[in-house]
Amino acid sequence: MSDLFMEHRPNLKEPWLVAAFDGWPNAGGVAVQALNYLRTKLQAVKFAEIAPEEFYSFAVLRPFAVIEEGLVKGVRWPANEFYAWKNPAGGRDLVFLVGVEPHRQWQRFAESIFQVTQELAIARTITLGATFDRVPHTLEPRISGSTNDPALVEELKSLGMRLTDYMGPCSIHTVMLEFFKSRNIGSSSLWGHAPHYLQVGNPHVAFALLRTLLSLLGVEADISEIRTASDEFQEMMAQFMMEKAELREYVGHL
Repeated sequence: MSDLFMEHRPNLKEPWLVAAFDGWPNAGGVAVQALNYLRTKLQAVKFAEIAPEEFYSFAVLRPFAVIEEGLVKGVRWPANEFYAWKNPAGGRDLVFLVGVEPHRQWQRFAESIFQVTQELAIARTITLGATFDRVPHTLEPRISGSTNDPALVEELKSLGMRLTDYMGPCSIHTVMLEFFKSRNIGSSSLWGHAPHYLQVGNPHVAFALLRTLLSLLGVEADISEIRTASDEFQEMMAQFMMEKAELREYVGHL
């Protein structure tokens, strides 16, 4: 039985897949905010989803109930939804996957995503993530990258990304990179680094991550709204810092 449900099969030209997941790999809401902004701006259309039953512990991530005046209106389950965008300029089309990092059966989850790549002849995948790091908010956000294909390393470097050096617990992103490597699909993962002392939504890092993604995709999109949100966030932080001498000293040290 397949975990993938396709409402329809879009007819796409040389599409790439871009994915982001809420949960551990979405520090400050950065990755999902960036991808949701882009797929909304491009008016991408939903065409498929992955059924959640096999991949989540609902005692950990509980479904969301909507009840009004005693009447149950519905239950919202953890969603992993695919959206398609046809490039009006005639270039490469895109598929977006916005979801929640699964709790279990990661290989089976990756298999469901791979099924979409087969159905639509997707030749490349990109995942977006975010992590809290010892970085100051006063500098340009750090974007790091990794890939499963040696031929793509120079591409990451050309976009100004730091190449990741890491050993430790991993996210679904790394599992996907390894899974697609064995199936000859080049994949990259881009990560925004959010200041660890700001455990809040961070549009400043989301904007930087989105800007890097658009450069990689070679796609133009109106990002003025998220740029404005980034500027307003930085202004708010500047005001906050004026009142916090100890924090100013710590940020200066970073």
